[in-house]
Amino acid sequence: MASTGSNEVYRYYAPNFTTSGQVAASVIGAEGVDIDSSGDIYVTAYGGSTVTKITPVGYSFGTATIGGTVTSANKATLNFAIASGTTVGSIGILTQGAAGKDFTATSSDTSTTLCTAKTYTSATVCTVDVTFWPLRPGARNGAVVLYNGSGAVIATGYLSGTGTGPVVTYAPYTQSTLTSAITNPEGMAVDGSGNLFVAAGSAVYELAYSNGAFGAPVSILSTYGGTLRRLGHADRLQPGQPARHGHRPDRQSLLQ
Repeated sequence: MASTGSNEVYRYYAPNFTTSGQVAASVIGAEGVDIDSSGDIYVTAYGGSTVTKITPVGYSFGTATIGGTVTSANKATLNFAIASGTTVGSIGILTQGAAGKDFTATSSDTSTTLCTAKTYTSATVCTVDVTFWPLRPGARNGAVVLYNGSGAVIATGYLSGTGTGPVVTYAPYTQSTLTSAITNPEGMAVDGSGNLFVAAGSAVYELAYSNGAFGAPVSILSTYGGTLRRLGHADRLQPGQPARHGHRPDRQSLLQ
């Protein structure tokens, strides 16, 4: 989420979007935010007449064939520095905010340094082993997320890769109105589970997708001190994000 008034870029964490973290500061007149297939974040600053690139920590798998054989090129290890006294409550491996999709935990993992849910009594570096097996063609973004005992995000390692394979097209197209209850909608984004997020003024609404249909819009953010013009891809902010229409975010950080 870009804040023109405070010159900052923030991310809000799913599922409740009540916790935020600063991604960048001193971006004068920050207005537009988007993310590329490698997880690099780009911010346009109207007031400062600049375009800024923010490169998060993470891993890019490159290309992989949909339904192909898993090799060492499809696997990676992410390292997390854990401070003494840190409690890890759970670990999520997400693809655009959804678990069990393109990025998953490596099976039959015998590593002795894996991050586990516990309170660490001394500083250490733990690891999470990830396998990339694309389910869809095109850019795939995700993250490894460590949560504390209360479910708050304490660490994020961003993931990206590109699926290659044939694409089925559907025609003719149909058009339908999902809702007319949101005043002056401007930005939108879709997470990995198909839920739709719409920015309008200083609020963000979610239209949950279930059983082939969208629900009524529910306000998930209404106190943001500025105007939201775009939603984009901060999941590799997985953990939020202003971006162009139709850009599929990593819901874990739907809002930048």
